[in-house]
Amino acid sequence: MPGFTAGTISYHGLVKFFGTNAEKANGIMSVSDLTDWQKRTVNAATKPWSTTVPPGPTYTSGADGSTVGTEWWHVWNYLNYNVGGVIVGATGTSSYTTWDISYTPLHESGYRINAFFDLGNQPSSDAVANIAQSRKDCFAIVGATKPLALPINANYGSSLAADFGIGNGYTGNTGSNVVYVANRKQFFKDWNSSGSSSLESATINLASDVAGCFGRAMNTTAWAAPAGIKRGAINGVISLEQNYTSTDVARLTNNGVSPVISFPGRGSFLMGNSTAYASVNGSRGSIHVVSLLNYVKTVIKDIAYDYVFEPNNEANRTQFITRTKTLMDSVQASGSISAYNIVCNAADNQGITFTANISLTPVNLAEAITLTVTNNGTTPPEVFEI
Repeated sequence: MPGFTAGTISYHGLVKFFGTNAEKANGIMSVSDLTDWQKRTVNAATKPWSTTVPPGPTYTSGADGSTVGTEWWHVWNYLNYNVGGVIVGATGTSSYTTWDISYTPLHESGYRINAFFDLGNQPSSDAVANIAQSRKDCFAIVGATKPLALPINANYGSSLAADFGIGNGYTGNTGSNVVYVANRKQFFKDWNSSGSSSLESATINLASDVAGCFGRAMNTTAWAAPAGIKRGAINGVISLEQNYTSTDVARLTNNGVSPVISFPGRGSFLMGNSTAYASVNGSRGSIHVVSLLNYVKTVIKDIAYDYVFEPNNEANRTQFITRTKTLMDSVQASGSISAYNIVCNAADNQGITFTANISLTPVNLAEAITLTVTNNGTTPPEVFEI
């Protein structure tokens, strides 16, 4: 699938029940779009949800209350953003509910996946986080499993595991590819746009929504931040579960959590650019910087592969520099970096190892805006912050 592709890991049998025989055998299911997902649902030979379409809430219930139906809705929710397909990983047909989170079919697969999202249960959350940290070429998006305790504590980091269902602590220096998303949304379960008057509503975490925001951003610019009014709009919101104050937002982002908040008259938006590495650790804790680095590393690695087992001579090194410079010039022209440097010289290339050093300086984003309005008709003038 060209363009943006999302990934996820199913714990309750999505591949088993909606995959082809070949997909079941491989433990990897490739869903191209919403039409494909709906068709798989209607045509599935084994219906664990009895006659309910789409999957009902009573099958394969986990300790956290999640089901195959809950997982189905997360995939459906992401595909409604129409930004790209989704690759669903499992462990095949016989042991789809028991596996090691550090070794799934998508850890080392040949699929180029931009971002993984969890499916509302801790095994899925832990697995996608582990994949992103293992592959280092993608993001893991993990949503809150419950309402957060308000107001947000200044030392909120100690609550991450409980609020996001993470059992292995993908934070700090290990969290640069993990994005925690605070808040949940209520939505209508209108699975085929029928508009039925008997529609039910449900609450879902926002990991699959933010994956849609990532697709919206990356399909425009591979390293754009998926947040804000332009790219961070959350679709299908009846209401958000919580309202956060500016202090809450600051404390969440300072602890590596990106909140979704509502603006009356505008909608609901992802308003954070933090990875679990946390902004206090510098720019590496910002989504747009990690996204930029992932993109540059992936493309330069693809260029470098062409020189494996080729002569380590000046002609090939010059060609490598020229091709890499073309890439970096395009990145700089987008305004995403202020400077870069490429070093690939004879002094560092005397042996059998092709050696190059590429350095870059990312730009900062305006992640907060302070506005004041002054009423000069009063004495002294009244100043309002907005």
